[in-house]
This record gives sequence, C-alpha cells and structure tokens, in this order.
Amino acid sequence: MKNLIFLRHAKSNWDSPVSDRNRPLSSSGVKAIQQVALHWKDTFSAAQCIMSSPANRALHTATILAHTLGYDMNKIKIDEALYTFSSSDIISYIKRLDDVYDHLLIVGHNPAFSEVAQELSSNNVPELSTACWAQLTFEANHWSEIKQGTSLNGSRKSLSNL
Repeated sequence: MKNLIFLRHAKSNWDSPVSDRNRPLSSSGVKAIQQVALHWKDTFSAAQCIMSSPANRALHTATILAHTLGYDMNKIKIDEALYTFSSSDIISYIKRLDDVYDHLLIVGHNPAFSEVAQELSSNNVPELSTACWAQLTFEANHWSEIKQGTSLNGSRKSLSNL
C-alpha cells in the first residue's frame, strides 16, 4: 500500500518584487502552515520523507511544517521536478518514486496538485487552497502501478472551528 500527501504551499507574499521561484510566504501563510501542522500532526508525522519544490514558498512551507512537528530536517528532499504547474509532470514524478517509500508528503503548486489529486482519487477532492492538503491511499505496492486511490482531505479553513 502506498500513501501520498499533496500539500499546497502556504500563502505567498505578492508584494515582494522577486521572480515567481523566489516569492516568499506571507506572514499569514507562515501562521496558517503552523496551525495546519499542529492540527494534523499525526497525519504529517507518518510521512517517511517530505519532498519539496525548490521554490521559496514551497520549501519554506516544508521547513516550517517540519520544524513545527519536530520532524527530522534531514528527511526533507528538494526536487527540481516538483517546481511545475503541470499535472502530467506530477503524475510522471509520482510513478518514478522510489518504492522504498510507502508514505510520502510532497509540497508544491497548483493547478498541478489539485488536478492530480482529483484525477487519482476515487473520491471527490476539492481544489487545494493554500496550505491545504489531500492524502491518497493506493492499493498498489509500487508507485509505477498506482491508479486510483481513496482520499482524505484537510483544509485550513476548518481550523477556524477549533
């Protein structure tokens, strides 16, 4: 069985005059990912590895999440292939994952993450807002064999009810 969590990066700061790749998180984005990490600590802590896009906002999301959880920072891997907005690129990436991992968390971007989560889920996965996630569980033993999985979704909007 394979488990994959898609975590869309937290809200970025559009006021910074930098390239897309270098855009930082906003202060509200930092607070949101800290809240998300604490609320779903058990879900995220189960990941054997966190793989992140090298974009500043994604990597910052991954490191804040890990720091908040007390997660081993050495288990964060930066992968250039995750800096994409293409769903087909993400599906290809997933199918090439190392089978040594059964439970992974990947941090990246829309529209790719929402589209892939919707395409690979047998359930209805909503559009992933910033700092939101979807977990898919696949019956396959190899990433190359995944087809459709069942999903569990998390939204930072539901945190306002805590």
